[in-house]
Amino acid sequence: MRRFYIAALILVVAISASVVTMGAVDEREDRGLNDAVDAIIEAWMSGDVDTFWEYVDPTMSGFSFRQDSLNTVSVDASQAICNAEYQVRLTERDRRLQSYGDTVVATASLDGSITLPGSVAMRGTWRMSSVWVLRDAGWRLVHYHHSRLAPDVVTDDT
Repeated sequence: MRRFYIAALILVVAISASVVTMGAVDEREDRGLNDAVDAIIEAWMSGDVDTFWEYVDPTMSGFSFRQDSLNTVSVDASQAICNAEYQVRLTERDRRLQSYGDTVVATASLDGSITLPGSVAMRGTWRMSSVWVLRDAGWRLVHYHHSRLAPDVVTDDT
């Protein structure tokens, strides 16, 4: 029975130690992450492909509007879409950062418009989530997702 209590105590201490390293990111723990998120969003909206890719991990993947499956993006593809009049006019709000050691999940809402080449402007609110990992060179975006916020949920009353 004594072994059970010792094992339980060790488990509680281990869980408590891991909880201390996780949680909402405050200014002390930020380690430049908010600056990296600000920079990549500004670069995305201004079409500054070089600056955008300074904050992207080469293994980055993600989901975006009009995509059915996991997507990978290259520098050349990013430049081509920007050259083809891709326009992003968004305002970010309600940013939340949740830390898991050297990995952070960022979430926010984006309001405004996105225009794909050869398309009309899509206006509305998007939800955004991204996963950032702290590398030797700084914070790098490894995964992203943004999708349009649905106006209403419709249920079947059968």
